[in-house]
Amino acid sequence: GSDIAGGEDISIFSAIKNAIKVSKLNKRLSHNNDGSLLFPEAFYLATKMGGQFFGNVGAFIKGYDADIVVLDDSSIKTTLKSELTLKERLEQYVYLKSSDCVFAKFVKGRKIED
Repeated sequence: GSDIAGGEDISIFSAIKNAIKVSKLNKRLSHNNDGSLLFPEAFYLATKMGGQFFGNVGAFIKGYDADIVVLDDSSIKTTLKSELTLKERLEQYVYLKSSDCVFAKFVKGRKIED
């Protein structure tokens, strides 16, 4: 996720969204022809790559700690939900997130309560 130096919100999803926005702004202001950060790249940076700092976290891979957020995106209004892939639904959540979408949280495989 993010510490406070990474932004005003500690949500990993806000950090992903902000990283994409800043990369687009940087591209525009620097007149750089390099592409801006895409959602899959930002998600990787926030999960598996960022998790490497702490050890085996940030991915659904054998031998990694199971730190999981279970989302219920049924409250997000979109006309295409039934036609969206899992990746597209996750991207929709990041951009249109609602605090009531978090169904459960697990740290090292143990469910935690808010």
